[in-house]
Amino acid sequence: MVSIFKKKKKAVILVTCFYAIIVLLGLSMVSFLRVSNEGISSSRDSDSLRAFYAAESGISYAATEITRSSYQWYTHRDKNTPLTSQQTVTDTINSIQLDYPIPVTLPGAMIDSDSGCYTVSGKNFKVKSYPEIIDGFYSGTIVLISQGEYNNVKRTTEYRVGKESAYQYLMFMPQDYTIGSLTFNGRNAGGIHVNGNIYLTGNQYFNYLTTITSAGYMLRLQRYQYGDYHGNYNYPSSPTSPAQLSYHWYPSNTSRFYTGTTTFTTGDTNSPESATLNYYLSQTEYPGASWDYDKYSGSGADTSPAQYIVDDTDLKNLALYEMGNGPGSVSMLSSDSNQKINVKYTDHSPAEGALTEADAFYIASLAEKEGKPVDWTSFWQDWRNNHKNDYQQYHHDGTLTGGEDWQRRFFWSAYNWGDAYGGNGIPDGVNREWWQDLSYGDDRAEFVNDLTPAKVESTYTGEGLDLYYFNTEKQAPAWDAWLEDNGLDQIGLNKTLVQDKTQDGKYLDPTALLGKHADFDNVKKKALNGGIYIGRVETAAYAAWYNEYLNLFNQFIAALNDGSNIGLIMNLFSQLMFCYSQQPNEQYELLNPVPECTEEKYFFNPAQPVVIDGQYKKTNVLEIDVNAINARIASDKDTGGPLAEFNGVIYVDLNDYNWSQNSLNENADSVMLINGERLPEGGLSLATPNNIYLKGNYNLDPDGFLEKNRSADDPAVIARVISEKEHINESADLKWQPAELITKRMVYTLSDDFNEPSYMPMCYGRAQQYYDEYYGRLAGQDYVQGHPYYPSDSWAPDVAATRSIKPRVEQFFQDFYEGPVPSDWDASWISTNWPTNHVWPLGDINDDGKMDYLRANDLINDVQGHIESAYDSKYSFAAIHGSEGNNNPDTPSQLNFVTDKYIYNSAIITPYDFRGSSMEYWYDGKKIINGAFIQLPDNSSYKLPVTGSPTYGRSRTPSQNTYNYESRFGRGSKPSDRPSIGLTFGEEASWREIQNDFF
Repeated sequence: MVSIFKKKKKAVILVTCFYAIIVLLGLSMVSFLRVSNEGISSSRDSDSLRAFYAAESGISYAATEITRSSYQWYTHRDKNTPLTSQQTVTDTINSIQLDYPIPVTLPGAMIDSDSGCYTVSGKNFKVKSYPEIIDGFYSGTIVLISQGEYNNVKRTTEYRVGKESAYQYLMFMPQDYTIGSLTFNGRNAGGIHVNGNIYLTGNQYFNYLTTITSAGYMLRLQRYQYGDYHGNYNYPSSPTSPAQLSYHWYPSNTSRFYTGTTTFTTGDTNSPESATLNYYLSQTEYPGASWDYDKYSGSGADTSPAQYIVDDTDLKNLALYEMGNGPGSVSMLSSDSNQKINVKYTDHSPAEGALTEADAFYIASLAEKEGKPVDWTSFWQDWRNNHKNDYQQYHHDGTLTGGEDWQRRFFWSAYNWGDAYGGNGIPDGVNREWWQDLSYGDDRAEFVNDLTPAKVESTYTGEGLDLYYFNTEKQAPAWDAWLEDNGLDQIGLNKTLVQDKTQDGKYLDPTALLGKHADFDNVKKKALNGGIYIGRVETAAYAAWYNEYLNLFNQFIAALNDGSNIGLIMNLFSQLMFCYSQQPNEQYELLNPVPECTEEKYFFNPAQPVVIDGQYKKTNVLEIDVNAINARIASDKDTGGPLAEFNGVIYVDLNDYNWSQNSLNENADSVMLINGERLPEGGLSLATPNNIYLKGNYNLDPDGFLEKNRSADDPAVIARVISEKEHINESADLKWQPAELITKRMVYTLSDDFNEPSYMPMCYGRAQQYYDEYYGRLAGQDYVQGHPYYPSDSWAPDVAATRSIKPRVEQFFQDFYEGPVPSDWDASWISTNWPTNHVWPLGDINDDGKMDYLRANDLINDVQGHIESAYDSKYSFAAIHGSEGNNNPDTPSQLNFVTDKYIYNSAIITPYDFRGSSMEYWYDGKKIINGAFIQLPDNSSYKLPVTGSPTYGRSRTPSQNTYNYESRFGRGSKPSDRPSIGLTFGEEASWREIQNDFF
């Protein structure tokens, strides 16, 4: 960790140069100010201009009030109707609550009792503020009208605050986004927006969204794209194993795009309607439906056919393979007496006579071994002639359109395909389109830029279907028709507006999401003024020195501006230099105003581990007990302490935090919230540049607001929490509070049982490995442990149980084959020769007169299961830590299985995975997250650790996560229902001068 105690030592010559530059800049600024002031002073003689400036001043004051009120600040219901009591503007989407009296926070500000306008004592303006309603809809814009007056001259300006609450969205993504098999519930209050394309894979469920929009297209991802093998491509083969064609050419899965369905559920939650969009659109029902992705990765200019060359060597090698291994479903060499071949020799010696192909090849092979020069060119030409019409009947009925039938005979024989499609000439598992003409490329010449409406084939039958994929520019009319037919093209209560580039989907500017500063300055200020700030601050000595230095600097600049007293200038410069030399060495000190609520911890992150010099390293974690924060707030309210008026904001910056143990990687430092079932009254907003761990159920709400389409949280979860948490006695203690987590790194949602591993934990499953602390062996290494220098640490699995594979192999043979281990099967041999699906003949080990075989998978599974069992029995969490988890806190532990349901109610804002990553193994546990999920742009992210080694299997998220919108974040909700930080989208609002009578 970088020390926060820094010494600044600068040479005098550098300081002198620095101040010389300041002198020049100061003189330039003086000239500039003089010229500007002369121009301004001459203009201000006009009463009209004075009135204009007064109007501008009104806008400035009102804008400040708006920002301090989280963009919910109104003086009027509409332009002409002042607010006289709490009122509600109701439209078909939102109910916007307008509170009276309007909060006015600036000195001298008030609401005029007659006009309802906002005024400030001593200022010549009055301001109206009201929500903009367009065609019955609240646009999300606040209209400010300010009128300034001077000597009976009036000028009026309008300022439209176009910022929108970030929390109106269930999900916001700043760039292209892929949505897999997930469930989203907008509760008829939140929508999804993507500033790019929405790619869909698997099955997704969009339930009760207000909108799902994108600035690009909504479409299915390509499963694969065909390689650009233009021209001829040799078919490689060998007599021992026929080579496999590239999967680009004949994949058994014939889908071009990822399959699945997208289901929209709309309407009232008590009487929903569903619309299902398959991964295609029907050409029959929606004419014009097509896809415009490149079928090939090459350019449209090159349309030469891409095909394979099957030469004489390939034919010979396959024949040799069949002779040794037997033919497959279709024999390459026919035994039909009508398909004979004359074996010839290159010296034109007499032929062996006309033989069946199989016999002829056998004779030719023997002759070649005897040194006779076989004329193989003639041989294979005769074979090609024999099979040039093998599939003619399928050419006649249109199933096959081109290619050479002898090539089809060759491929069918080489891959042992079956004819599963009713004898239609299409082998089982083959890509139909390729098989029709055995080439790719010539079918696209008529299209521009490689665009082609290639048909879908059924995965089960291989038959072509009259179906095409959605949704691209080429099939916008069909997409429009589908949306209209299912009522998804409308916006309104209990409706979902689906809108993308073809339906005027717009880019939404997120540049002002966190204000103008990349380091959460606005949030940090809130934490320092009424919240909790944990990090570094200036020391009192440094602050006093800086104030003295700044005072001298200002005097020096003033003397420069005057320019009449050179002696004073030199004297002030001398004092300035002396003051600079007295700068305190300790500029910063640590600040943690709630030490009784925090604990410094140090453990491994198994999901995103830090690797330095080839070894895993622990990371710093500051644990914050939310229940202790609640107690501290309650105590301060009784005693008038600093948190008596807690504003709900916590800001933690660990990058400059002085730990008891030095941090090894600041990118992995983290903040952990525990005991967060009940948040402080008014909510809790945590912002940090570090990772966030959310441990256990968070911000539970057993009551819920049914009128906002939100049911109470799971009663079983509430009951379990109450039974296990001493500080929660009854469900009335739990109440939903607005909450948000904002970080520039990762958010992890963890169970209450998360183990804090003091060693990098061994993971569950077949990929299980352990970490060698001393020798630095990392994840992903072989099970075959023949290494001579394994550690003798007490925590490591003992040698006999896990590191020597020979004893386990011997046991395997004794258990299953009752025979000895082959003499060459030592650890090194097995490590090198474990192909997954290989089968070894072992001879007749059990003396039953039959050949015995060993599958590699059987041996692998047995040995790995034995290793896992040995490790589990000795190093399981319960064995190490005891049933209560209180024993041996410094020993390693395995990752825990999560079997319970957990609920997290919070907005999550991060540049990384907003859904809450995991550091545990969610076996059959379920994770439900209620909130708003906002991804920050990439340029706001901080680095994550680079592990440099596989981490697969060390953690697993639930197979099905559920993301529900916390509807009390929505537009029109009360300020008390929104998180404290008040994030917004959009640029600064538009400004214009308008006619006075519009006021």
